[in-house]
Amino acid sequence: MAGCALGAISMILAVAAWFTGVAWLWWPMGGFACGSCVMVFEARSGWCMVRAMGFKTRI
Repeated sequence: MAGCALGAISMILAVAAWFTGVAWLWWPMGGFACGSCVMVFEARSGWCMVRAMGFKTRI
């Protein structure tokens, strides 16, 4: 759910950057898009990045 929301935000920022010509909007758009891809991957595969780094989390 959150991954899809970040994907939608990144698309909105991409459209805004394209039509307004504001170049700095591409950076947050890229960050939101990468975060969205990671969140969707974690949800689909059942993998957790925080657990992979060694932190103990509740399942």
